[in-house]
Amino acid sequence: MVGRFSLCLVLMLLPTINAASLTGEHAAPEVQKAMAWRMLRVGLFGLNEPSSLPSRLQSYLNKNYTGWKVTPVADGCDAEFKGAFASGDFDGDGRRDYIVKLIRGRKGYIMAFLERRGGYEEHILHGNLSMADIRRTGIKVFRKGERVPVGDPEDESSYRRLTNDAPFDGPCESDAGGAHIYQDGSFN
Repeated sequence: MVGRFSLCLVLMLLPTINAASLTGEHAAPEVQKAMAWRMLRVGLFGLNEPSSLPSRLQSYLNKNYTGWKVTPVADGCDAEFKGAFASGDFDGDGRRDYIVKLIRGRKGYIMAFLERRGGYEEHILHGNLSMADIRRTGIKVFRKGERVPVGDPEDESSYRRLTNDAPFDGPCESDAGGAHIYQDGSFN
């Protein structure tokens, strides 16, 4: 457990962290900031996105989606939306679930995979996307407790506080997109 003093010290130093100097890369300021926050999350709380999908999920995809590949980095997205996959606990069972952007042949898919004892339960959030659409689509995970719009984002009454993590996808350089909330065995 990190003591209050250590946490305060890290938070005071956060603005001075230069992720580029720590990684030896010359990254854009927004990428440096995202990397610094990621390093803080990993260092303090052990929260880290895996660098690849778990082998059990890869085996599932190999069996059920022969020829699949994760998509390249999203075009035109902020750093937090650029990944090909992200994880969270979408159904509140304490297991690591995934949102994955993948391509199979000439079509793109955005899928959620809920970890179960025997493997994964798949949910297609968006299927049969064109290659152009999947390359322009960003993903991320909203965390339990965050407020997200479930309707018109301009209408404050449409916002809801999440009781579990929720996968999000949307076209880059746009205000469109939305969180997928798992409830009663399916995503909305």
